[in-house]
Amino acid sequence: MSVSPLSHLKVLDFSTLLPGPYCSMMLADMGADVLRVESIDRVDLIREMEPMSETGGSVYHETLNRNKQSLALNLKHPVAVDIVHRLVEDYDIVLEQFRPDVMDRLGLGYEALSGVNPSLIYCSITGYGQTGPFKHRAGHDINYLSLAGVMSYGSEARPALLGTQIADIAGGSLHATSAILAAALGRDHTGTGCHLDVSMADCAYALNFFGGAAQLATDTAPQPADGLLNGGSHYGFYETKDGRYLSVGSLEPKFLAGLLSGLGIDPKRGMVTSSLASGSPLPSPQIASPFVMDGVKPQINKVGGSIGADTLSVVSGLGYSHADVEGMAADGVFSMKGLML
Repeated sequence: MSVSPLSHLKVLDFSTLLPGPYCSMMLADMGADVLRVESIDRVDLIREMEPMSETGGSVYHETLNRNKQSLALNLKHPVAVDIVHRLVEDYDIVLEQFRPDVMDRLGLGYEALSGVNPSLIYCSITGYGQTGPFKHRAGHDINYLSLAGVMSYGSEARPALLGTQIADIAGGSLHATSAILAAALGRDHTGTGCHLDVSMADCAYALNFFGGAAQLATDTAPQPADGLLNGGSHYGFYETKDGRYLSVGSLEPKFLAGLLSGLGIDPKRGMVTSSLASGSPLPSPQIASPFVMDGVKPQINKVGGSIGADTLSVVSGLGYSHADVEGMAADGVFSMKGLML
């Protein structure tokens, strides 16, 4: 396979700092032609952050903006706006990270640029999204994580800062990259682009998978160290005699048994039992996908069902006869338990 699978895509990147540039860095690493549009008088702060490399540039800037070209423009000048409009005629993707309405005021919003190029994919990364009461608020990673609840139920009662920017990267960069690639695939079928609304707070909220799903089902908010994954004895850090830490992740019974045996503890103690849920007729509410494409969120058409619930429809759709399917079931190819022929 080619190491440049996105070499057919051209990206015009107006973003700064971490979320947008990390997204366009991944696209560039996969072969996309990325052109950064930078201000002539407001320097991207990532360029000035230490440490500096041997070339005198910030190591963060040189990493985030590798494999990209740079164009410096005064976007408040009408000629600069015209330059962008001409560029957009030949570009696939616009990536921007301003607060809502800023690009519109510059004449560079989605409506203006999609009028130039109807197939344009326009991705807006913001703290709180294009709509809602918080849309014009400023914020940083810590604010998005706090609002999303991610910081409220770790292994300690007091919120602890992590060593990397979860909302910026996992919430912003990775969700934006996924949305852009999905939109590019969709455009291959429709020929038209779309406006992607990526809210770092919304996407950070969607990262509350276990805690959020449990709260929606039980109406009980997760608490610090109240479960296996946020401080349970089988999943945590233990200080060792040499002043270092041992990370333990022994959720599955076989791994827990190995850990306990290694510690000289009877494996029958503290074993985690598991069972397969049979499901309920009324599914619990769920945290929906945070993606927004042209103002519309993806729909949940079905919840996770029982094992093999769709076996018959899948196998029958391959051209096998009714007798073939019955024979497969008799031979143990799949289980007919709970299924109707």
